[in-house]
Amino acid sequence: MVSAVEDISLRINKTERLVLLGPSGCGKSSILKAVAGFIPAASGQILIEGRAIKGPGADRIVVFQEFDQLLP
Repeated sequence: MVSAVEDISLRINKTERLVLLGPSGCGKSSILKAVAGFIPAASGQILIEGRAIKGPGADRIVVFQEFDQLLP
């Protein structure tokens, strides 16, 4: 089994925005899908305002963008 993301810890304040940028296969989409509640975290937990994420919710928004125009 390949693990794209390990030992990540983020704290994002309400007024902040976060951009995940990196090469293909580094775990960007996996992190966003877990925060959105589409997939469970393999270990640990994801909390929003102290509440564990158990599935998708109206309290968060993620945007997946694919751009063929980006430089390598």
